Amino acid sequence: MIHKALKDIKFHDDGSVTFHCEGPYGGVTFRTDAVEPKQVQAWISGTLIQNAMPNLPKDYREVLITGISPEKWEAMFNETETEGA
Repeated sequence: MIHKALKDIKFHDDGSVTFHCEGPYGGVTFRTDAVEPKQVQAWISGTLIQNAMPNLPKDYREVLITGISPEKWEAMFNETETEGA
């Protein structure tokens, strides 16, 4: 795939989508009904993710781009803030 973190997409009969991403801290898999297959296709075809999938929460758009979960981002920034205090 052209998107480095995204490794697999599964479209389900109920309209939801499962994404599996790999990032520097391991894999992240999540299932959502916030996007439609045509939105996913628009992103894969080059539309900016925020334009292609505006209903997907920004934390999960970040997972698709970087493969880093919201929890890992939080841990990284809390660690940095604690060290600088």
